[in-house]
Amino acid sequence: MQITVIGAGGLGAYYAAVLQRSGSSVQLFVTPRHLAPIRDHGIKLTTDSDEASVSPAAVTDQVRDLAQTPIVINTVKTYQLDSSIAATRASLLPDGIVLTLQNGVTSPGRLRAALGDNLVVPGLTGIVSAIESPGHVRQRGPQPFITMGDRPLGEAGASSQKSRIIQELVQRLKEAGVAADATGDITRELWKKFMLICTMSGVGTLCNAQLGEWRDFGPTRELLLQSVREVRAVANAHGIMVTDGDERQIIGQLDRAAAAATASMQRDLMAGHTSELSEQSGAVVRLAAEVGVAVPLHTTITRVLSLHAHRGHV
Repeated sequence: MQITVIGAGGLGAYYAAVLQRSGSSVQLFVTPRHLAPIRDHGIKLTTDSDEASVSPAAVTDQVRDLAQTPIVINTVKTYQLDSSIAATRASLLPDGIVLTLQNGVTSPGRLRAALGDNLVVPGLTGIVSAIESPGHVRQRGPQPFITMGDRPLGEAGASSQKSRIIQELVQRLKEAGVAADATGDITRELWKKFMLICTMSGVGTLCNAQLGEWRDFGPTRELLLQSVREVRAVANAHGIMVTDGDERQIIGQLDRAAAAATASMQRDLMAGHTSELSEQSGAVVRLAAEVGVAVPLHTTITRVLSLHAHRGHV
């Protein structure tokens, strides 16, 4: 199967490498700094168990050079999404699908507005991976997973063509060593992850501490609980039935996570890099305003972290 991966960061480089290695034909769209290393040497993939070099079937940083494929996996950060639309459109067959893997809940709708109905399949991923240097990705920890919708946004019932493509992608990911599945309740799953990532990123950065410090300290644990509840309240007000059980599940995941963990947004802000603040706590605030829900903690997080972003450090 021919697959285009947009982006060669920690997600894109990893998924391009494992899909190509397991037999798919991967076209990789990259930024210029990744082009020469991957074109000349392939993607260097380092995991806990091995190291390999994998050359995609094609790699380019030019939209005009992209071939059309039935599947496009868009892996860029939320703040890079608009600039990736031209490449996404150019590489997609008219009857194909685009899988979105961004953090947050806004990217599927943004791409749908740009590309049209019946093309965008929302998805989420869990993976610990990072770029060591251009063309070199390191993946650590447990088996990565991807959960995706069983139909594109705007499609009332899954068409046989789109269902076939989605199921084939699930199978190709499984063959690549990824725990993959498709669900009819992807919006709820996206909001559950949104509860987790907004809490991990927002509270962690506000506290300027590793997870274990603020999770296990009474006063800041209250912030953890408040964050989860605020995001859930916004989801429910938008008609997404996130449940008590979902809330307990997310809190449990945070309680079981490594004490030394930090979120990528926290690391980006600490390093003075562009971050996903506007599509995490910032999006909570905007979505809450649409339905008249008060989110005082995420409002404070957004305001304080905006100052950190403005001055270039935490």
